[in-house]
Amino acid sequence: MKKRYLSILLSVVLAGGTLLAGCNSGASGTKIDFYSGDEINVNGDMRINEELFFRNGLKGVSADPYVFDNTERDGYYYIVSTDGPAYMYRSRNMMDIDPVGPAVQATNEDEKAVVDVTPFWAPEIVYDGEANDGNGLYYMFFSTYGQADEYSGSAGLISNVSTTQRQVLFVATSETARGPYTLVNMDNLDHQEYRNVCKEPGTKLSAEDDMPYGVDENGVAQRVTEDNVDELYRFAYPDEEIPYAKYGYFSQEQYIKYLSKYESVEYNETIQSAQNGSAGYTSTIDAHPYVDADGNKWLYWTENDDNNNVYCCPMYNNDWLYPNLSETKLVLASYYYTAEDYMNAQEVAAFEDELFAVCPDYEYDEDTGTYVCPEQAAGTAGHETHAAQALPEGVSYESDRTDARDEYGSDDSHVNEGVAVIYHNGKYYMTFSIGAYRDNTYRVMQAVSDKPNEGWRKLRPEEGGVILSGQDSGSNEVTGTGHNAIIAIGDQLFIYYHTHDDPSVMDTQRHGNIDELKWITVKDKDGNDLDVLYANGPLGVAEPRIEKFAEYKNIADEAQSVTLTDGALAEGSSVAPLNDGLLSVLRSGLAEGTREFADTYIKETQISETSTFTFDFASGRTVRAVLVYTSKNTTDIFFKIPKMEFVGTDAEGNEVRYYLENVELSQDFYTYLEGRNTVTYVNVGAFAFAEFAELENITSVSITVEKPEGQSIAGISEIRILGK
Repeated sequence: MKKRYLSILLSVVLAGGTLLAGCNSGASGTKIDFYSGDEINVNGDMRINEELFFRNGLKGVSADPYVFDNTERDGYYYIVSTDGPAYMYRSRNMMDIDPVGPAVQATNEDEKAVVDVTPFWAPEIVYDGEANDGNGLYYMFFSTYGQADEYSGSAGLISNVSTTQRQVLFVATSETARGPYTLVNMDNLDHQEYRNVCKEPGTKLSAEDDMPYGVDENGVAQRVTEDNVDELYRFAYPDEEIPYAKYGYFSQEQYIKYLSKYESVEYNETIQSAQNGSAGYTSTIDAHPYVDADGNKWLYWTENDDNNNVYCCPMYNNDWLYPNLSETKLVLASYYYTAEDYMNAQEVAAFEDELFAVCPDYEYDEDTGTYVCPEQAAGTAGHETHAAQALPEGVSYESDRTDARDEYGSDDSHVNEGVAVIYHNGKYYMTFSIGAYRDNTYRVMQAVSDKPNEGWRKLRPEEGGVILSGQDSGSNEVTGTGHNAIIAIGDQLFIYYHTHDDPSVMDTQRHGNIDELKWITVKDKDGNDLDVLYANGPLGVAEPRIEKFAEYKNIADEAQSVTLTDGALAEGSSVAPLNDGLLSVLRSGLAEGTREFADTYIKETQISETSTFTFDFASGRTVRAVLVYTSKNTTDIFFKIPKMEFVGTDAEGNEVRYYLENVELSQDFYTYLEGRNTVTYVNVGAFAFAEFAELENITSVSITVEKPEGQSIAGISEIRILGK
């Protein structure tokens, strides 16, 4: 592609100068010079003016990022991610970052058993202004691997327990947001009555316990007997002989007690099982502390075992160090729209297991909705014909199951993790990730509820269930969208998430990205109005600076009127999408119904011939740049803006006119096959833009968009006018 280099005068323009360049007076007014992205920087990327734009992708930040807003106290946003030990960055504007360093430190040898293990998994921070005698305290929740293999055989740990590593949940505190954070010794807290059922570490087992304690070379469980009972100990929690145990946030004995209402785990078996835990621990990840609209504190987390399901519990006395495990509830279950559907499915499975025990050859009659035992027909005593138990509807895009009664497919097909919760207009919204983080199936979804700890329902794709996705065929610039945080910056709402460093490779190396979130109103599955989150992303192109930290902001939505002043709209189209704030970026999202949602609620303005649109303002504005976003559809993109015109008044009140010509969509934003004479790919959020020296006191902006020859229509997703 041809690259041209701009004049010295344009360099002044890019630096924010106010002089006009290349002025020629004519019938159309004064012609001005502009820059439209046709310079290349030293990295081979399109050069951008950082006064107006920023480029997504905060390198350095790793997987599972979280943003903690501490700007009211020290002016910084703090960013942590899966790294070790909780490596921290900070930023004043969420467009540039600076490293802070490791945030958690060990103060003794026992703490090193936790702190020296990496990575720290998905850390998150919350501030409590009432803690620490009213002086305030920062809490960091994170998971890391318990070092069971190093302590196998110690008192309190059955000697031949599996060395399978499990993610154990911990909490550390600090009086400052940047740390250092130190581990909380949970054994020192005054809540043994609910934390510790086994009061004495290393309590002897008895033969009557009849508990399994491992497997032989054939995989057969070994059990406690009179011959070996003197060599074994009951797992006691916490146990001073296991250095990390006393720092574990959950009492595993109590945790598993309440978890077993939803998962097929038992405390004794979990102690031994390589599948469900090591050294008495299940695998607990992605803790999310949250304060609801009434000030109540909750902790969400994902149980990372057979199914990645999401749980929630409140705090005793609203204290972050006292989780009320007895109130633990399942809030999201992989593959099912609600936790209730999941529990009903477990009942169906138990019913089928019971039926199988008495009639292994049972058949399901779809016509009658019954289970039938063939032995009955032969007169053999057996089960009566049973009415079929209705299996709840599953979430098809969360599993590759072809039949609802089949087993799950790949391990990555049933994941609900990385949650974030936000309150809006009387409802709670939860974002969560599904799919495989190593590839392009990883994406951010949303659920809604009236309460923080129950009643959650995953939204269907046609309701806006998909928030972020790497698109159906694989994005050229963004893959692996997932594990997000939600953050308000000024008057804007943003989603912060990770994507792969290299979209062509994907795999485990990831970095942070940020895109704007918008609230839109849709019809839910029952036909009722429902506000849902919509992301203007994922964007792999430059985007306007976050408005709180921008001199020039989008003013297109402040126009008094937007009109078609020349040309023609396609049938059924309108000018409304030009400044509705919504970028048309969601193509399919790898879920049936996503395209239906996008086509229904995220409209494009479509033209059937070259057309001109005029934005009129009630008062004069300073204008610095114009961005025209092209269609998300490869068949509908435009390539050229023939003209932009600006009308205003000078200091004496006389009308002045400025214009520029031939703004082209950068070929860096799309793939064009010359031989086939067709576009095969268009970048998510691609736009044609012109930036120029300030134009003052502008009351009208007109943009002409060319419909390419041979296309029936051209689509315009959005027009942004950067000004003040």
